[in-house]
Amino acid sequence: MWVLEKLFYYLANVLSAALHFGYIFVFLITAVGQTAAQEISAIKPVIARDQSYYRPGNEIYELWASFYKTNSADPSTGSSQLKELEHLTPNDPTVYRAQVYLFLRTGEKRKALTAARKYLALQPDDIQISLQTAYLLNDIALPEIAEMQFESLLTAKDEQVVDIACSSIANIQANNRPITQDPWFGELYTAPSYSSDINGLLFPMRIRLGQKLEHNIRLYGLARVDADTESTGGKNAVIYDINQAVVGVGGDIRPFEEYPIVIYGELGTAFDLIDRNRNRAQFHLEAGVTTFWQSKPPNLPPLFSDCLQKETSFPLEMFTDFYGNVATYSREDYNVIGQIRNRSGLVLLSHPFGELRSYLIGEIGFDLADDDFNNYYEIGTGAVWHFPGSYNSSLRTEYLVGSRFDGSRDYGEFRVELSIFKLF
Repeated sequence: MWVLEKLFYYLANVLSAALHFGYIFVFLITAVGQTAAQEISAIKPVIARDQSYYRPGNEIYELWASFYKTNSADPSTGSSQLKELEHLTPNDPTVYRAQVYLFLRTGEKRKALTAARKYLALQPDDIQISLQTAYLLNDIALPEIAEMQFESLLTAKDEQVVDIACSSIANIQANNRPITQDPWFGELYTAPSYSSDINGLLFPMRIRLGQKLEHNIRLYGLARVDADTESTGGKNAVIYDINQAVVGVGGDIRPFEEYPIVIYGELGTAFDLIDRNRNRAQFHLEAGVTTFWQSKPPNLPPLFSDCLQKETSFPLEMFTDFYGNVATYSREDYNVIGQIRNRSGLVLLSHPFGELRSYLIGEIGFDLADDDFNNYYEIGTGAVWHFPGSYNSSLRTEYLVGSRFDGSRDYGEFRVELSIFKLF
């Protein structure tokens, strides 16, 4: 019997312990449940409040609704509404994105840039706004900062964005007509060439340093040289190029912003480089009108950048380059001489290290004093390789047939030219 008593005793103790453990377990579960319920109840108002932003009757919702209705017809009111939204939700990138496009539409580029920077502070990976920021920087005359912004996009996954960034950097570095607020400028141009017509070399070089004024006016000092290897002086002088060095001052004005027409004048002293049986120092005056227009400027990457990873392509796109100049020269007894040239053809190859173009060329020269040397026409064909980089450089080869207008001379000419232009 005592064995059974002992057994019942132990069973009663185990059962009691189990009951106590169950009470504790239930208590813990209940406590945890209550705590969780308290946490959830504390979160619910926050969630409800956030969601209420996008429910009718909420101030933020009503502002957005009004903005979408009125901003197209009334940008001023739309701008004020976005300003209120910025104050109410300063960490909402949607507000700044809307500001960017609103200010772009109204032409307020500096405000658009400010909004874009605020947006990118919250959404730094937005490629489209980053690209728009670079455009804005260039538009408001900050090309150096714009170039850095474009460079930051060279690692984008979107190849189209990389191509756009590359071409934009190239355009900024090419400096054909840079957007800059720096009042000082400098130009360097040289184009050594070989001409089969004289079976010799020609060496033109131009340097101009000056200041930009208002209304597209520039004043500058100049130095230039025009020489060739085949002209001879003396009593029986044979002159192909003018063979002079010039130093002086000049100025130009671009009267129409939308048209590439420049009126210019230069005054100085010219020095004959070969003996022309006269005083070697000559008064120099030149004044005229010039124009140069490209339908499709070369699309080239800068040197030594990620743009060099751009693939080779064969675009076969048409292009036209047009040049014209009419001027009077003291060295020609103030005769008026003109030249018009057109090159039209195809872009054959676009490569990370350059661009190849082939074209037809037509050129006309005229002289109001009927100097036969300046009255001519030429037609022919050519090809040019444009090099990448900040120097606008190219290697060109052309074959032309020409004639004097009076029929006194017909000729064929082969030319090879290396040209370099840098604006700084």
